[in-house]
Amino acid sequence: MLDADGDTHLSLRAVAREAGVSSAAPYRHFPDRRALLDAVSAVGFEDLMAALTAEHPRPEDASQLADGAVAYVRFALGRPGLFRVMFLGEGGRTEPARRRITEQIHAHLDAAVQRVFHVDDPAPVTTGLWSLVHGMACLYLYGNLIPATDEEIAERVRTTVAATVGVRTR
Repeated sequence: MLDADGDTHLSLRAVAREAGVSSAAPYRHFPDRRALLDAVSAVGFEDLMAALTAEHPRPEDASQLADGAVAYVRFALGRPGLFRVMFLGEGGRTEPARRRITEQIHAHLDAAVQRVFHVDDPAPVTTGLWSLVHGMACLYLYGNLIPATDEEIAERVRTTVAATVGVRTR
């Protein structure tokens, strides 16, 4: 539903209709639309974490970090409606499940940056790399970078990350 219509038309009634349950059924789980979007966002971040760790659960070098960047962009392009809810959706920033998984993502990225770059404080590097990769995902998602094949996108993400951190990734 998110990929077809975005979150603008997402309502508890629409979800019930799509699921084939009574219009009152979702209210047993979610008091309102915002709570539904909060839960969807939390699940999205869990899926993002799974995508980031699928190939390299513990990135050890710049190439593996770049692979994680590619996974991030692929996630955004493969699930654009969910990605928008995760980052542009209403509220949810303080919802416990969402907060917990985003903290896990930050910790995973900080640890990877620490292993690869041996910096005293990985947070600035992590923030910079996440911003770069998120920006690339958005540029592709919103059509500001010319759509290309999956492999061309992957190569552009890898070379951009490599240029930014000043190392070769392959």
